[in-house]
Amino acid sequence: MPGSGIRCAKQTHVNQPHPSKSEWIASAENRARCELSRTLGDAIADAAERWGDREAIVYRHQPAIELVSWTFAELDRLSGRLSAALLDQGFRAGDRIAVWGPNHPEWVLLEFAIAKAGMVIVALNPLYRSAELQFALADSGAKGIFHADLVGDHALAKTIGAVRDELPGLTHVCSFSSIWDELLAGDTGEGVRADIDPEQTFMIQYTSGTTGVPKAVRLSHKALLTTGHNSYRLWELGEQSRVCFGFPLFHVGGSGHSIPGACTTGATAFPLYIFKPSITLDILERERCTTFIGVPTMLIAMLDDPSFAARDLSHLDSIIVGGAPVTLDLLHRCRDGFGAAVMNCYGQTETSGVTATTRLDDPDDKKTGTSGRPLVGVSVSIRDREGLAVPHGELGELHYRGPGGMIGYGSND
Repeated sequence: MPGSGIRCAKQTHVNQPHPSKSEWIASAENRARCELSRTLGDAIADAAERWGDREAIVYRHQPAIELVSWTFAELDRLSGRLSAALLDQGFRAGDRIAVWGPNHPEWVLLEFAIAKAGMVIVALNPLYRSAELQFALADSGAKGIFHADLVGDHALAKTIGAVRDELPGLTHVCSFSSIWDELLAGDTGEGVRADIDPEQTFMIQYTSGTTGVPKAVRLSHKALLTTGHNSYRLWELGEQSRVCFGFPLFHVGGSGHSIPGACTTGATAFPLYIFKPSITLDILERERCTTFIGVPTMLIAMLDDPSFAARDLSHLDSIIVGGAPVTLDLLHRCRDGFGAAVMNCYGQTETSGVTATTRLDDPDDKKTGTSGRPLVGVSVSIRDREGLAVPHGELGELHYRGPGGMIGYGSND
């Protein structure tokens, strides 16, 4: 269940008061106060009412992708129409629909449409080959798959065709382009928004699998919305924020965190189709982005880009770093080069992307030597192999309890 204790076998340092016993710091009452008990479909409808004319999702200055700029009202309307079209195609609430491709605009549109229709989105790595694809589709019980045409020179439809005979439950195969050519070409009506429990499974993410095959992680609407919203608020992101992010949408940091976070706070999101340093700098400069979210290697690549010194990045206020520690050298390079405050965060797929984060006003030693403090409503405890809290400063396994906790491993509810 969301909010249950999760034993995460990670070694980390978290900047927080250390419990002398094994109690959780955040009480059930505190956790409940910080939760967003609604669905992603509800969230985009609410956003359309509050910030209808404001840009929600923007793809500009990316030569590999067509220009897209959807306001919150347009995203709400289009995703509603697509949700109705999915039902017309024979999908039903609870069905699993896989999405396979890079950060296309259609990926985002499908995420909201699947949420509105009460279905479950299965996020697939676009680098999968036939064996990995077959495993994930069979394991998740996907009834349909939406896919990009190409990833590099890899024709995704060909790979799907090669494994489809082994997947009798896969009844629908659609390209991203079919959304516009077929599903939204006719009169789909005003759309639907299913009445579903926010605590039910909405997203299935596959972990990399350190041993054996990847594990399916089931995440609820409430877990994803709560974690995205609370971390964005701690980072002081909101209605005036223009957030460019480099995490893939098949990754929890993209579809599971950045999309819900922006939707619930009114921030404008600029997903990177595929990270390229010069193109990312174009977006940051021309769109006057206030925040960038990515991994350290992206920051280093931009700092080393030949055009960097000539860039006007004066609107960039903050940089959020995940996926790897932030060194003191990188912190100084980002502060001097970008002129922006740096915050690092730590999380896992099992905790909806973010467990702990540093804050804007934290000193450098906290930003480079710790993973900050847990999100509001989250408790962490560092324990030994017997499950007992270790003394302060010692290594151990990080245990989590909070509103972003996964429903569980395995694709079945």
